[in-house]
Amino acid sequence: MDYRIVYLNAQFIFAILFIVLYALERISRKGQIPKKLGALYFCFMLTLLLDSAWIIIDGRPELRTANIVLNLVYLSIMASIGYIWFLYTLDMFPSKTRLRKYRYILGLPMIVNVLLALSSPATGLVFSIDDAGIYTRAPLHLISPAINYGYMLLGSYAALVARKEALLTTDKRRLAVAAFFPLPILMLVSLQFLLPPGLPAFEGGVLISLLLLYATHQHLLVTRDQVTSLPNRFAFESYLMDKIKSIQPGNHLYLIEGELDNFKEINETFGHSTGDRVIKIAADTLTNLFSRYGSLVFRYGGIQFMIIIESPQPVDENKIRNNINKRLSEAGKPFFKNLSLSLGIAEFTSDSNFKSLIEEADLNLYKIRSEKD
Repeated sequence: MDYRIVYLNAQFIFAILFIVLYALERISRKGQIPKKLGALYFCFMLTLLLDSAWIIIDGRPELRTANIVLNLVYLSIMASIGYIWFLYTLDMFPSKTRLRKYRYILGLPMIVNVLLALSSPATGLVFSIDDAGIYTRAPLHLISPAINYGYMLLGSYAALVARKEALLTTDKRRLAVAAFFPLPILMLVSLQFLLPPGLPAFEGGVLISLLLLYATHQHLLVTRDQVTSLPNRFAFESYLMDKIKSIQPGNHLYLIEGELDNFKEINETFGHSTGDRVIKIAADTLTNLFSRYGSLVFRYGGIQFMIIIESPQPVDENKIRNNINKRLSEAGKPFFKNLSLSLGIAEFTSDSNFKSLIEEADLNLYKIRSEKD
């Protein structure tokens, strides 16, 4: 059987799978697919098309010039893919690494990669095409995949750092999976160097990695609120149970339940889209306030937020209430006056359990709201 037919069929199947996966990404993200992820899909689809065209024209001397141009375009795209992936992982896995600060400097190997590819017709460093129109790998053909893998490993490093900083067990698991994105590509492309050129092993590895990426995004949707991006009720219950089991001896564990005041009035006066904006303002304000102390904020549902605090010292409940509502009032000033939360605070004791702690915070919140009404 002609190997070209086999390769074309394989690339056709991969193209269909890429299209299906891209459609699923758009559906799950409601059409708001990140630009860098969209660029990756575009690049991968283009490499499949170029690969297919190369299989047809390689070895035809009358199309030698077309073969050279095709390979220049193909290798330039391939040289850029690793860097785009790296930039996307910085957005996907925000962490305290300095990688983001130096991301443009880290783009220099990609530029070198492109220049090496573009210089090949004159230098023969990456590839050569003889008078018979046959493509041959040159001594430096491994530079391009090596640089790409370097970028992918940097992305894995960003995922591992983000995992170390993550507080939620669900996030730690998701980021651990994300750190292994380059592995399928490395394994399949390693086979490609043992086989004739043209086998779409790279695209196969990328497809598997993108499936992992899609799976981790779906997992993120399960544990995140879509309006605020805060961990949701499912994540809260899992985290609180873990926190109760792992509280450090001598530390104090507090649960704060907050509910936005006058939210019905805001909705009726300004509409539901403005109501969502108020919820987002409250979520961002609480996150900025408590993240510096390593405390997590959750959207429990509706206009309710949950905050879990573990502290070596007892907390001043009145100070917390005043601090939260001062920050909320300042954050809401451009749009609303006196944006505030009613708060119910409960401390975990030897007599508490998961259910009773939530019930106590809920009861204390009800008392505060009754006093306001």
